[in-house]
Amino acid sequence: MLPGDGSARARSTQYSARAFVVICNKPFNNLLVKEDGTVYLCCYLAEPHLALGNLNVNTFDEVWNSEPARLLRTEMMEDVLPRACSHCPYYSQSTTVQNAIRDPKRWGGGEARIENVFITAGDRSACGRFTRGEDVFITLACRSWTRISHPVVGIALYHDSGRRLFGTNTALDGRDIQSLDGEGVVTIELPTDFLPPGHYAMDLAIHSPAQYHYDYLQCMHGFDIIPAPVDGVTVPEPRVLWQFAGGIGEGSRQER
Repeated sequence: MLPGDGSARARSTQYSARAFVVICNKPFNNLLVKEDGTVYLCCYLAEPHLALGNLNVNTFDEVWNSEPARLLRTEMMEDVLPRACSHCPYYSQSTTVQNAIRDPKRWGGGEARIENVFITAGDRSACGRFTRGEDVFITLACRSWTRISHPVVGIALYHDSGRRLFGTNTALDGRDIQSLDGEGVVTIELPTDFLPPGHYAMDLAIHSPAQYHYDYLQCMHGFDIIPAPVDGVTVPEPRVLWQFAGGIGEGSRQER
């Protein structure tokens, strides 16, 4: 489970979430190119009337700097949700989850922070919609301003029905992070066989073994699970896989 209620939350110092809102990075970092050369900003904008051009006709610079692409980037930098993104799973139709994502709750002492979150498929391409049974890769770019010993990284998933369906952290999974010193990366490989279809919002946290929160993000990011061609069987909750890089040192593993 993801610790975070009770006294640990009460004694954490709150700080503004707005300064740390993570906007969608897709329009700034990548394009989607179809087999016929047609280019879109991302997989959720891959509709004929939203095409930016075609690489068989246009140069890459013409596509990248097209008026629709520049307009969308401008709107996002001004914290405006473009109408074309209204069907993206990051913005759930659930009012409660949507409000949390657009006005995320965040608290913690600030000694370490989750500076960016990337949700990707197995090939590491940005994705927000997964077929049940596919693995979801959740990568957290973290930073500390001083060396922190034995930080714990946790995750919890909330279905759009309001139910919490999953939670774990590195300590519960027997992964002892010796320290976080400067920049570090944590990747969570999450199987989805046990998750019913729907939209999921995530809580993410870095805290001490005593449950003092350095950073806690509540319902700030999410993804969709859609049914598999043959579905209907719920499997036991799995163990997730953790990967570490950068300024994160891991100790010996412990079996849960």
